[in-house]
Order: sequence, then C-alpha cells, then structure tokens
Amino acid sequence: MRRHGARSSRFSSACSAGPTSPDLGSVWTLARPLCTDDLLPKRPGDRDTIRTMRRIPRPLQSMKLLLAWMMPQGTSFQTYATGSKLRFFVQCRDVIGRHIAKYGRFEPQLTDWIGEYLQNRPKGIVVDVGANLGWHAVHAAQHASVTTVVAFEPDATNAWLLDRNLTINDIDKVVVYPCAVGAAVGHAHLHRYKRSNNGRHSLIKNYGLGSRMVPLTDVDSALDALGLEQDRILLMKIDVEGFEPAVLAGAVKALERADAVITEYSPQLSRDGDLSVEGMVDRLLAAGFVPHQLAGTSSKAVRVELKDLRRIEDQTDILWIKLTTNGSPMAASAQAEPSAG
Repeated sequence: MRRHGARSSRFSSACSAGPTSPDLGSVWTLARPLCTDDLLPKRPGDRDTIRTMRRIPRPLQSMKLLLAWMMPQGTSFQTYATGSKLRFFVQCRDVIGRHIAKYGRFEPQLTDWIGEYLQNRPKGIVVDVGANLGWHAVHAAQHASVTTVVAFEPDATNAWLLDRNLTINDIDKVVVYPCAVGAAVGHAHLHRYKRSNNGRHSLIKNYGLGSRMVPLTDVDSALDALGLEQDRILLMKIDVEGFEPAVLAGAVKALERADAVITEYSPQLSRDGDLSVEGMVDRLLAAGFVPHQLAGTSSKAVRVELKDLRRIEDQTDILWIKLTTNGSPMAASAQAEPSAG
C-alpha cells in the first residue's frame, strides 16, 4: 500500500467525507478593529505559550494583517514563519493566524522542543490529532527522520488551510484525515466556537453557535488503513479540547510503538464530556510514558511528579516521554531533564 499519495490525492479516503470548501459567509464577519488585547487568551487556562511569548511584532506582516482585516472579499492571506521562512495561509480573525502573522511563531516553546526532538531520530512517523491549519505538521515534515505525517482535522476551514499550507510549501509526505478522532469509528457533532478562535471547536462543549456532523475514526484504524500499523511513531500530538482521553482509548496499538506523546491536558473540559482524565493518565503510565512539562519560557522538558500532575486544573501541554530499558528518556536528545524536586 502506498504510504501517501501525490498532493492531488492528499486527503485520505479512509474518512467517509472529504474536505469541503469553507462557507465564506460563515467565515467572514465584520468585527471591531484589531487591538493588542485581541491577541490575549479570553479564558482561564489558555496555553502559557501564548501568554508568555515575546511580543515583537513584524511591521510588514502586521500591516498585511491589518489590510486583510479590512478587505471583506478575502478570508485568508499568506504570511511566513520567522527563521524557517515556511509559508502559511492564515485567517486574520483567528487567534492562531494573527499570532503567526504578527510574530512569525505559534507555540514557540513546543515548536522548538519538537524540532530538537525530531533531529537525528530513527526513521518513523508523526501523528498530529487536531492539526488545525498545519503549523506543527508542516514543521514536522521538514525533518529527514519523519517519513510520513498523519494529520487529523475535522473542521472544514482548518482542513482547507492545512491543505493550502502543504501545497505552498511543496510537502507531499503528509496525509490529511478531514475527520475527528475518538475511541472508535463512527460520527460525531463538532460544536462550533466563535470565529475568533478556530481551534476551540469542540466535540464536548456546545457553545450555542451551531454544529456539524463529522466523520469519526480512531488512530489505530486510521494507521491500519494507511498500511502504517508497524511503523515506529516518533511523536503523537493530541490537541482536541478535552477529548484526549477518547483519542488515546482508540490508540492502544499506537501507544505500544510510540516514543513520545504530547497531550493538551484539559481536566475540566474532559470531565464535562464524562471522560476520565485519571484513566488517560493511567493508560499512558501503563504504556511506559513519564509526564514532563516545558520549563518556564525554555524548550527544556522537566519531569512532573504525579502528585503535581493530578493537581493541575488549567489547560496545559504535557509531554509524555517513554523510558528506555535503562530508565533514561527516549527523548534525551530533546533536553528532557529530571524534576528539581
């Protein structure tokens, strides 16, 4: 079986529904003028990486952002990442798009950690569940160690941007599943959030802004369908607004051959969906993973004690790194360090 198709057939046929063009009327709406406060998270628990990132706006890209904001006929515009010069189509009213446009980066600590981790690794695949517009998928695909990136994104607008970003960067080793991921194959309601944050659509929480029926798959079934059931998984990233326990319940075989897993840890959101955070933690521990967090504003991963992990209530990223037979982390090259305690 082919690992991936050419760009014209990038979207996986394993999902029952392919990508659809975004509803431009629903994507674009007049709003208040852009201000600095718009770039700040509007809820408790938004990632520290957004709150603490160094705010050094890029004048030219900021001007393009403002012009795109003022042009009602456009829904997206092109910008680029600082340093790598990778190009991205973003939406100017979406918080992720605005950050990439203004600062050239998104989740800088996590991006740096993943980049350092994937350097000089054995050959393997990367699984990105909740890929959004493809920031992490595009960056992961730059590494020689990564043979295939499997990216899941259920929102039609995000999947459309993801496909454009793969095309503009001439990437042909990313397979896109335009569907949600859970514990089994089926379908689910994707509840929409405000247009200011395309990353907060939820399979759990109904924001009263409408929903769409989307296909649902599980990680193990998807990888089996692609012929990747034996491939080493260098990294599995899961960012699905509290639905992480369900995703991991459908990734039992994948966890056995994964070296590292990054989960957005959202205890309250998961509980709102009657999902067991404790069960998720136990599943990862049983598979040999040890929890870590990024230290301060650096890209160094520091081990988190279980008692401290269970006290976390705010939404944050947890890096689960599998130990080798001698007890050292597989991701030692990515600066995993023991806790200070």
